[in-house]
Amino acid sequence: MGFDAIVPLAAAAPAVSALVLGAAIALRPKRLREGTVVATATLGLERSGMLRVGAVKRMLDDVVGWIRSSAPQRVPLPFRGGARGGVRRLADHAIEIEVGRWLAYRVAWMQDAGIPANYEASVSKAYNTEVAQRLANTTVNVLGLRGTLHLDEARLAAGAPLDALAGFTYLLTVHWSISAGTNEIQRNIIAQRGLGLPRD
Repeated sequence: MGFDAIVPLAAAAPAVSALVLGAAIALRPKRLREGTVVATATLGLERSGMLRVGAVKRMLDDVVGWIRSSAPQRVPLPFRGGARGGVRRLADHAIEIEVGRWLAYRVAWMQDAGIPANYEASVSKAYNTEVAQRLANTTVNVLGLRGTLHLDEARLAAGAPLDALAGFTYLLTVHWSISAGTNEIQRNIIAQRGLGLPRD
């Protein structure tokens, strides 16, 4: 449904607010192919990714807190005490999250300054969604089978680690890598707009 179809439809429906009608008219492309400019700008705003960075940072903090407060026998061996493998993996996640935070800050700064952030938003989105997937995988591995409980199942099973948010986040991060353009599409945008590589 194009803009030409939205305006008469919105005008005919009494429940549609003047704001929706005004937005449809304001966003209406004035020239052929100008709609892609509007769509690209809108997707750039969605791809900036500060929400994902905050959610992933919270998950890392929750996992570290759970490891510190749990009885040693509940924590998998690589993540106990001074075991280097698991601790190093969590440290790597903390570094990745910090890098992702600065990528998202750069996109937000560019958007605030009115600078188009086409490929920068794609870099932030692709990087942060992959960091989120790696951390979600680590989290489920740290928590063991109880970490895969669904939110509804957790109400029945008392004491589910992290209130059963690990399993939910594990599934959610897959959605993040697909929504607003898959990470493969983001890589194409980075290659074409950021690096100037040919489309072929």
